[in-house]
Amino acid sequence: MIDLVCGDAPRGANYFGREVMLSELRIALQTDNVLLVAPRRFGKTGAMFQLLDQPAAFSPVYMNVQHIHSPQAFIVELIAALLSNSTSRKLIYASAGAMHDAFRWLRDLPESIALGGELGKIKIELRKREELAERWDEVGSDAFSLLAKGEQQTLLMIDEFPIMIQHLLHASEPEAKRCLHWLQRARQLPDSNTRFLFAGSINLLSTLDRHRLVDTALDLRSVRVPPWDSATTKAYVRQIFASRGLELVEGVCEEVLGQVGAPIPYMVALVLRASFERSSHAGWNIDREMVAAAVEEDLLRGPPTAVFMHYRTRIAEYYPGREQAIVRRLLGLVSVADNPVKKETLFTIYRDAQDDGDDDDLLNRFSLLLERMENDVYVRRVDGGYDFYSFLLKRWWRDRFGFQEGR
Repeated sequence: MIDLVCGDAPRGANYFGREVMLSELRIALQTDNVLLVAPRRFGKTGAMFQLLDQPAAFSPVYMNVQHIHSPQAFIVELIAALLSNSTSRKLIYASAGAMHDAFRWLRDLPESIALGGELGKIKIELRKREELAERWDEVGSDAFSLLAKGEQQTLLMIDEFPIMIQHLLHASEPEAKRCLHWLQRARQLPDSNTRFLFAGSINLLSTLDRHRLVDTALDLRSVRVPPWDSATTKAYVRQIFASRGLELVEGVCEEVLGQVGAPIPYMVALVLRASFERSSHAGWNIDREMVAAAVEEDLLRGPPTAVFMHYRTRIAEYYPGREQAIVRRLLGLVSVADNPVKKETLFTIYRDAQDDGDDDDLLNRFSLLLERMENDVYVRRVDGGYDFYSFLLKRWWRDRFGFQEGR
């Protein structure tokens, strides 16, 4: 049986319909370091949690780095993650004595860490160590050298990696470059016993390309997390109803698909949650009309609209400078269009908002911007043009911002 998960990343049986992708991912990790590619809310973190819960041949270590703004902070996060994992912690403490001064500070850490302390307390202790700030690359390299002595291969899963790279580039481009090249060397060590899995909802390659750093990711093998297809979505709806002991009225699956458009798992879960809440208040079974009313009256117009507001407010964080206004204007236009908007039309809006660069340069920058908007689940290519990825988000955007931003 499965549960309806809308906020946290689904784990175990709740990570539904991804068997083929997970199999492909496991096969890729046998021989390569991997970049897990997908837009937001498609299940990248859920895939990592599956590998964490069912590690197979690996000793898995997970870290979320979206809050990291410096290489030094990344090394603290890395060492803390390794010390909080029983397998890598024992290996580090057993082998650190043979290393040079870079790991001498381990002897000064509280005994509770050697026995396995809480992750937060480990980070507090590590931030006190001057060695990690002064020689972060040396400490990190020594950590990977220690892992190479283990019998079992370590799987280092680094979530939200592109966000960290954006932070690093904003803080100091030279330090960001240094960190990226150091990570590349760490992946390519001949005696490495660590497999790397990077994931994030912002397109890493386009970010690196803007800074002429795409060569630092050439060794990564891409594995995509696709959206559900209609058959998987219907199977999910059936199992969710069965797990709640509810009758699935004819046509409900089709109505859910019609309401969400592209079957993004998160959006499907939102529609189901709104439908269940309306049913509990109304006191009768969910039918097509109730699903439609739950979406229109509760999900799009009620308190849950904060879910969609996040997609607009986050533009200010991930699209710097003039791009913020441009992205909002493009989305405003797309939201009021009955059919997909041609790329040429969108480019005209983009070009009119610029005051520098020739058309070739502008077209390249515009194409990269559209690519980022696709990876952030704003738009997708449909029938030779661009439309909102989510029909739900399009309706919400049109009602609130289509008129002001779509002129």
